[in-house]
Amino acid sequence: MVVLLGILSLVIFSLPVFFMNYVNADLERYNIYSQINYALEDMKIRCASAIKIAQGSFFPPTGGVKSVFEFDGENDIYNITPEDLTDNANYKYFVDDKRDLVLQKTLNGAISKEILVEGKYKPELGFEYTAGDEPNFLTVTIAAINDKSTAGISKIISKAEGLRLWFMDVVR
Repeated sequence: MVVLLGILSLVIFSLPVFFMNYVNADLERYNIYSQINYALEDMKIRCASAIKIAQGSFFPPTGGVKSVFEFDGENDIYNITPEDLTDNANYKYFVDDKRDLVLQKTLNGAISKEILVEGKYKPELGFEYTAGDEPNFLTVTIAAINDKSTAGISKIISKAEGLRLWFMDVVR
């Protein structure tokens, strides 16, 4: 009877721990998806106003993948003024030394950084041009790792989106 009571107590007390681990893993997964979605939406909005692509961000006609993408575009992405180049900023998407996926913005010599995906998720970033695609179309893939993932659920969370640079060709 004492052994049965001990086993029953163990089951009853371990159930909440198991449940909390599952909930924490699910919340962490949601947080990663939210950050990845935010980063991809930011890229789609800013790339639509690109007016000049940095030399190192061009792709050869044969295609390829880059982990950094840099371009000049509108400072105010909701007020596009193609005739006024004085209100443009330089944007650069990359994974920095702290493993954060970052948007770096340079405006009038002042540099600001915004973390799009936290380094604790070990994000990976890839901009890809596929030979034969339109020269102003890229596929962006962001992958991150959920260290709190429970058994049976993938630790790697990844999402890919198409990016169109309306006025620029990324192929040279």
